[in-house]
Amino acid sequence: TPEQKLKTKLFWSESIDDITRKTIIEAYEKAAMLSASEESARQALTNKHDRSRLLHLRVDPTMSATWNQALRDKTRQELDDKSGCATEDPYAKLADKVNDPNTKYTNVSVIPGKLDMNGCICPTPKMELIAARCFDIDPSAPNRPLRDGGWIRTKYKEMKSKLSVAYSNFTRSGNQDAENPYDEWIPFADDDVIVYARAIMTKSDFEYLGKALPCDAQMDTGVL
Repeated sequence: TPEQKLKTKLFWSESIDDITRKTIIEAYEKAAMLSASEESARQALTNKHDRSRLLHLRVDPTMSATWNQALRDKTRQELDDKSGCATEDPYAKLADKVNDPNTKYTNVSVIPGKLDMNGCICPTPKMELIAARCFDIDPSAPNRPLRDGGWIRTKYKEMKSKLSVAYSNFTRSGNQDAENPYDEWIPFADDDVIVYARAIMTKSDFEYLGKALPCDAQMDTGVL
């Protein structure tokens, strides 16, 4: 209330000497700087749960149109627009989706809520080897730091490079026609998230990692 604010100001100005006041201010500023530093470090940290969430976002059919906008070639108007106001940044839209607490993705390499007789997680059929490495991945892990469009752009570019190399080597090996292509994928993936990618990504997803989907594929996902 105004009365409480007045009492606080009077106490601050009349009841605290200059040395104590300075000590309090310095302690507050130090705590604020430490808090900002910790938050900055948390924002910079990207773990396998964050990266798997980004993979799910990439194949989320509700975001197909936004990804197409992000990955397509810019129009002449957009290239000539120095202000950046010609169109809304699609990466900002993608960040809004990845930050949305109502956007729930689940680990598809395991069967949700099902345990075997020994109390162990049950893998999805044919994904046993993927689940053995990726069972603990949680694409909807709590307490995630908020992400911006720059993070989406940078981290997807990093993952796209790894996925492209893995997929190229996988297809050149001839093992994509094996009885269980999920198992055959694993030797070509250099970390658990790239292993997990095979559980959620189709051949088309891999072939259009850095490109907008063709018109017929966009229609298949409900985008006209």
